[in-house]
Amino acid sequence: MPSEQLFLEFKIVGILLLAASAIALAFYKLWRELLTFIKDQDATRVNWMNEQDQKREKERDLQRTWQAEQDEIRDKRWQIFLKTMQETWMAQDGQHTKSIDQLVRNVADLIKIVEQHDQATRNAITVMQERTK
Repeated sequence: MPSEQLFLEFKIVGILLLAASAIALAFYKLWRELLTFIKDQDATRVNWMNEQDQKREKERDLQRTWQAEQDEIRDKRWQIFLKTMQETWMAQDGQHTKSIDQLVRNVADLIKIVEQHDQATRNAITVMQERTK
């Protein structure tokens, strides 16, 4: 029969194996809980990122809408400005046209006066030449 010391050593080895198994089981459970915690954190992070993406997209849409409104206001202001400029140019063109027409009439009148003067001078020269003959 084996000695008592051998049975005592079996008991110690059994207790050590039982303790090592309990520690291994505790580490396994801890590892599983850690993996579950990491998965939950990843899911939470992904949800948070998706919410942030949605908020950013909403903000971009609002920004695009605001920019479109600002562009429309700017375009209307430019159209008013250009219309005013065109009306001013048209009025100035009308004034220039009137001035040019008046100038043309004045020049035409001057040409008639010069032609009449030339004709009168020629007539006077002709009369003097006939008198001197």
